[in-house]
Amino acid sequence: FLTSGVLTLTIDIFILSYNRPEQLKRIFESFRGFIFDNVRVVIKDDCSPSFIEIEQVFIYYRDVLNIEVLLYKNESNLGYDLNLLDCFNVAKSEYLYLLSDDDYLNVGELSGLLEYINLTKKDFYISTYSNHGKKYRQFESISLSSVYKPDFVYNSILFSGLIFKVSRFNISTSEIDFLKNCIYSQVYVVAKFFKESKEFGCFDGDVLILGGDGENYFGKNNSSSALESKELSDRQSILSNFNYQRKLLKVVKYIDENLFEGIYSDFKHSYSIRLIAYFIKARVNSKDDYMSLYRLYINQKDVTVPKIFMAIIYSVRFIPSFLLKFTYKLGTLLLRKSG
Repeated sequence: FLTSGVLTLTIDIFILSYNRPEQLKRIFESFRGFIFDNVRVVIKDDCSPSFIEIEQVFIYYRDVLNIEVLLYKNESNLGYDLNLLDCFNVAKSEYLYLLSDDDYLNVGELSGLLEYINLTKKDFYISTYSNHGKKYRQFESISLSSVYKPDFVYNSILFSGLIFKVSRFNISTSEIDFLKNCIYSQVYVVAKFFKESKEFGCFDGDVLILGGDGENYFGKNNSSSALESKELSDRQSILSNFNYQRKLLKVVKYIDENLFEGIYSDFKHSYSIRLIAYFIKARVNSKDDYMSLYRLYINQKDVTVPKIFMAIIYSVRFIPSFLLKFTYKLGTLLLRKSG
């Protein structure tokens, strides 16, 4: 048994939920046998069609777990971004921990995170996560940073494991108007927290586990801007991923215009390097995938890269895929380090 009652902080773990009762069970099962009197687990349901099943999961685990479990159902479908932002209105604890319903926690390590927050008392935190035994999120370039840089963007794309001091949340109506259909509201929230405080922490632990096995949140959420095009609804599609990248660039541009002038050009350089790897991946899949992505790229106007990068992307089509397969893993590792 684990008890964290000696800690002074309180934290709400918000599960952004849409139509995934089975994944919710996995999250709650991980809390069996643990006692927390300063932690609440809150299901933030976005008016799921399968709400009856979700409510049944909530009732069962509310009665058997040694933690407080709450369920909030939106009166209407808000969409991903507004559901996330509304967590700050619902939260009652000092800190808010964001968790996707298809990720889960290694609860045995949760006390270490709580002790770290209790000791440091920063305004926001970015936590590592594990996927198939490997740990992700690059902290080397941001842990002591006093300047917002592209790595902050990449480290905040996954909203699970982002932790915020609720009282420091300050998003205006005009900002919400932009964020409500951007798909990357969490990236802007991190940038806003950094702008207003620069008091952040990087937690290197084994608390968060990437699940990634639920239905596509964006594609299944009927008010999500993912439904603007059929390419966005299938996250397994090369074209879908590129369209999501375009949305990310729009958010970075908005950050540039409102918070950190110059970040867009810095991010575009980093992004251009990663885009090469993305085209290589498409070419490794098949020549058809590469050509579909290439046509999509040249027919849109909002994502442009320097000519030298475009020349490299163009040349990828002539390299046999069997050669690219041997270099892809090494190349992406090098590109991640450079980014």
